[in-house]
Amino acid sequence: MTIHRATPAVGYYDPAAFAAMGVSQMVSAGGMLHLSGVVAAADGACVSPGDLAGQVPVILDTIERLLATAGLDLSSLVTITCFTTDIAALAGQIPVFARRLGAHPPCSTWVEVKRLASPGYMLEIVAVAALA
Repeated sequence: MTIHRATPAVGYYDPAAFAAMGVSQMVSAGGMLHLSGVVAAADGACVSPGDLAGQVPVILDTIERLLATAGLDLSSLVTITCFTTDIAALAGQIPVFARRLGAHPPCSTWVEVKRLASPGYMLEIVAVAALA
């Protein structure tokens, strides 16, 4: 089996940050593309700190850009796992997910956690997509 690792520059975090942690943003194997957790960041800075409604579109945009580097789009998503510090606030974003994921909704699991990597982050999404 061929495994391909990548950390494309998509205006999220500098690829060097992933290298320093010893991880990749994306790994493809067995016909699937796995994305490391994506938070609401632009050029390494938290976007909409403490505002889950402001973070959801930023995260989905980043996932969309990452998928595009592999020739995929949001309809390729098979599953997403959402880690949130406020499950009730995340539930309020269901219409945003429904609109963005459209006619090809992935499986989804939501988990409330005490905190994420930085206090401003309220949501982190891990995703898996099917390769074309």
